Amino acid sequence: MLILINEILKNKNDNDEESDGDIDVRISLRNEFIRNGLKDTLISRIRSDAVDDKQDLLIRQCDDYIKEREDDQQELHDRLR
Repeated sequence: MLILINEILKNKNDNDEESDGDIDVRISLRNEFIRNGLKDTLISRIRSDAVDDKQDLLIRQCDDYIKEREDDQQELHDRLR
């Protein structure tokens, strides 16, 4: 599930320039996922005792999700200066 969410959120325009609207949409989508329980689901999965390939993949996807979120937040912050 998180792989699909990350791919949706990473989907950028064909051109190199991103509009402010692109960032706004990604931030809004992330907020909706969090409001619908994504954060709680991820925390419970990561805290499980079983360590396997699926959990490693989940942790990598969480890292990607967090990095992309931080990048978008920084772009929004820079835009609002």
